This record gives sequence, C-alpha cells and structure tokens, in this order.
Amino acid sequence: MSPPAALAFGAMSAGYGGSGESLTYTAEADFSSVSPGTWDYYVILDENNHTGAGFDSLEFQIDVDGINTFTFNTDSLGVAEVFFTNHWINLGYLAAGNQSIDLIYTLTASEVGAGFGFTYTVVPEASTWAMMLIGFAGLGFLGCRGSRRTAIV
Repeated sequence: MSPPAALAFGAMSAGYGGSGESLTYTAEADFSSVSPGTWDYYVILDENNHTGAGFDSLEFQIDVDGINTFTFNTDSLGVAEVFFTNHWINLGYLAAGNQSIDLIYTLTASEVGAGFGFTYTVVPEASTWAMMLIGFAGLGFLGCRGSRRTAIV
C-alpha cells in the first residue's frame, strides 16, 4: 500500500482594507481525503510575508474531522514570523477512510497597509514515505533478479 501524495498546498493571507477601525478577516481551507491506510499527517507552514505593522492579533486553527486539534494565537509579528517559517505541525495518525482537514485563519488589523500571509502543505509523514519506497525498491530488485535466470544448455 503506497502512501497518499500531498493532500493539499496553498496560501492564506489577509490585508487591512479599512480606514482606522479594527477589522477582522477570516479565511478557511477545507480538504477531504480518502486514505487507503493509517498515516501520520503533518501541516507544514513553509514561509510567510507581511506588510506594514502586520496585524493586531492572529489566530490559526486546525480541525480534523470537525474536532479542533491545534490552535495558535499571537499579537506579535515577530512570533508569527518564526512560527510560520518551516514549522511542522503533527496532526497525528489519521485512520483509513474519509478525513476532513480544515485550516482556519483569522486576522484582526487596524492600521492601513497592515497584512500577513503564509504558505502551507498538508502531507503524510515523510519517514513513512521513505520506508515504503525502500520496501518497494527491495521487492523490485528481488523481482528483477529472479527474472534473470538463464537456462543452462
């Protein structure tokens, strides 16, 4: 049984569009997957960018099958920059069958020109992929070696 490919990748961002009052923006990315087996899934936060002061507050939440499994809150641009750069969040083992993964991003800002965004990837555990590929390579080698038998005449 081979591991599923990357389930999702994308970006989320929000930029202030007001004139001095505090505004809250919410973005949500919903993914559904049918997994042939049990895999350890991760959300990888790849990189980020910001404009102006960034934000007043930020919340990032991950729900798996409707249950909140992770929440991150901050009002610090520096903390957000570190968190959203090459950060792996383990969602745990998702059983075979249907799963839904929801990424929910909420940004509150009040300064003209402020904004924050990040990129993400949702994948099964990399070491699981490596072990499966090594196993399949070994089976392929044995199969290829066994088919090279020559008849002695």
